[in-house]
Amino acid sequence: MDHLGIPEEHRSKGLTVPYLGLAPHYDGQGLIGFPERHGFQSEQLSNYCGRSFLKRENAKALPFGPEFVESFFQEWLWFGMLDEFALVCGIPLDMGTFIKIGSVGQKFINTESLLPYVRSVAIKQLIYRDAPWGHDVGNSVHLKERHSSSTTRSHSTASYEDVSLQSLISLVMASETYQKPRPRDRFSRFENCLREVRRTMRPALIHFDTIHRLEIAFSIDILCDSLIYVILNIFKESMDIKASFFEFYMYRFGDRMMAGNWCAARTNSVLSFDMIALYFKSVLPSYESTPHIGCGTISCSLQSHNVNSLHAQHDLNTCDGTCQVLVVDEQKLIDILDSKGVPGLSCIENEGSAVNFEVVDITGTDYITISHVWSHGLGNPNQNSLPMCQIKRLFRYIQNIGSPNVILWIDTLAVPTNLKYKRIAITKLRSVYEKAYGVLVIDRHLVRVGHNVLERKIQLLCSEWMRRLWTLQEGRLATRLYIQFCHEAVAVEDLCDVDEVQVDNFVFGDISRPASLAIRLHFAHQEQLKRRFMDLTIDMAHRSVTVLTDEPICLATMLDLPLEQFKAYPSMVDIYRSLSVLPPDLLFLENPKLDIPGFRWAPSTFLNQVSHDYHDGPDDTALLMEDGLRIRRSCVMFKDDLHFSDSIQDYLVREGPDITFLYYDNQGKRGGSYLNAAMILNYLGSKFHSYIQAVLVDDLVLRDGIYYCRFRRHLMIRKWNGLAEERDELDTGTEDRYTFDGEFRQEETFCVD
Repeated sequence: MDHLGIPEEHRSKGLTVPYLGLAPHYDGQGLIGFPERHGFQSEQLSNYCGRSFLKRENAKALPFGPEFVESFFQEWLWFGMLDEFALVCGIPLDMGTFIKIGSVGQKFINTESLLPYVRSVAIKQLIYRDAPWGHDVGNSVHLKERHSSSTTRSHSTASYEDVSLQSLISLVMASETYQKPRPRDRFSRFENCLREVRRTMRPALIHFDTIHRLEIAFSIDILCDSLIYVILNIFKESMDIKASFFEFYMYRFGDRMMAGNWCAARTNSVLSFDMIALYFKSVLPSYESTPHIGCGTISCSLQSHNVNSLHAQHDLNTCDGTCQVLVVDEQKLIDILDSKGVPGLSCIENEGSAVNFEVVDITGTDYITISHVWSHGLGNPNQNSLPMCQIKRLFRYIQNIGSPNVILWIDTLAVPTNLKYKRIAITKLRSVYEKAYGVLVIDRHLVRVGHNVLERKIQLLCSEWMRRLWTLQEGRLATRLYIQFCHEAVAVEDLCDVDEVQVDNFVFGDISRPASLAIRLHFAHQEQLKRRFMDLTIDMAHRSVTVLTDEPICLATMLDLPLEQFKAYPSMVDIYRSLSVLPPDLLFLENPKLDIPGFRWAPSTFLNQVSHDYHDGPDDTALLMEDGLRIRRSCVMFKDDLHFSDSIQDYLVREGPDITFLYYDNQGKRGGSYLNAAMILNYLGSKFHSYIQAVLVDDLVLRDGIYYCRFRRHLMIRKWNGLAEERDELDTGTEDRYTFDGEFRQEETFCVD
């Protein structure tokens, strides 16, 4: 995997792929048919990839050990795929250059030579297409006129070899003479070989005791992914190939990350279905000293749930833990708040390089706010105080961003512990973050991250700062958001603008742009209030908060609801009541529900939930009524009362001979009786895909064209017949399933409680 561009400082944690060399070497006569040329049947080989060599059906056991079979897979699928790639490119490839010998004589596979080979392929394409040498390819170089045979090329003259691979590929694509190569036979053959690899590897990795070690299996699958990407980049030929057995790698790399003290809740949702991203995350350090063995993919088991247990810590990089603690005079904070101002901290240099810190009103001044995770050592719930070492560190950081006289605002020192004035300070938070010169993120893990741009992006996405609720508010409200890394603070926009990997490894798969997009989505501002609400619920799903009642406070702030309009702090019911329209998708979120009449349909929290997307259109709205949520959707009306079995989880509903669908309860609930029931589908129309979210309601009463009903449970429509789109492949078998009679209706209006 040496071609993937792993940062030099972390390569030692990458996978080393041994070259086994026990099986016959690849013969260069074609990947398809290689097993048969050596007396095996390719269809049977994956059956013997369980270490116990259990038979499948009538397959015969192989007379070799598992190491031989694994070596055979390496020769056949890894070297075979590489050889097929060379045939597509039309340039010979020396397989021996990919086998290296270690310091003690061990052989291993190294793919560094793949990069110069791909460069030669790109150059060949330029020559083949007669690309003009006067073509501007960007900042790397300006290609000059072609030399005659009598001209000697000097060191200062540009050539194809001087140009970055990215620029070479851009030049290929920009060439006016560009056409897809014809005939396509070589690409069809390559595509068939890829299918053979996937067809073989997926069942081979399903065995619980598969013979394939992670290094061998991943090297085969990632080579295929890399070559697919090269073919697309250089030849603009896409390959319709089934994905790898991703679950195998997700669990194996997950184990490696757990061994490195990564928290699964921090990493699981980050570029979660990208093979290169999965590998890249696994080699990065967590900068954690505490194991996270008990953490799930949604929440961290080590997170503190008692805010009073948190305390400020010294900066042990510069302090022995005995420096003075600065205690802010709370009365000064109160006086400034009473005068309609906002308190902050100013650093004043005296004679002899001594410094004093003074509480000042930041209104109309340049100030920088600190966004931090309280458990990282900068929080203090009991007093407005911090160790001097921390305050000096914060001023060093903000003075590198702003002027030497820039003022510091951090909630620990600027929000009084007095409850009355704490509320006043919290009502000003939106203005504080929006008007700041900048908001600086301080995360104990991110401040240890070095210069590598891609690592910075991935570490930011995996950071604990990205998993807390208050920091979501602070990041979204900031006009200029900075992230403090080890050597410098970088603006988020600048970080995202560096989309290209600085080396040419991008040609094998680019995760830099997806990482930038993921970062931007976290801080994107939706103008339409309904869209903003659903966008926030998506981002909040993987976040948490120590004080549960803080959730509606943050929601109100981010939804532009003035906190002053609430008597104390807002509740979730207050949030729903304050909005003129609501997103219909709220009804279909599988979150815990409020137990309040009129709101029994409504999520009680959006935190620590399974991630989701929203589906309603920009003009599709739901309205809050006195009796519940009014929504217009497609539905299925049951003709009889429902009586569910305690042992069966999915059911068929049939309307005549042509329309049949199967649904299941995706929350694991079984049994129960429901009178006068219906299923409301998260869809409007008559044609749709086979997977649709739905809710079961009962006690339907029709008044003035509206069905008033009670919310009961969430469902998922799994398979359709008759209403499905043509491309959906559906199993409509009815064996061993309960069947109910129902009537599909394209649109009805409901009021759901």
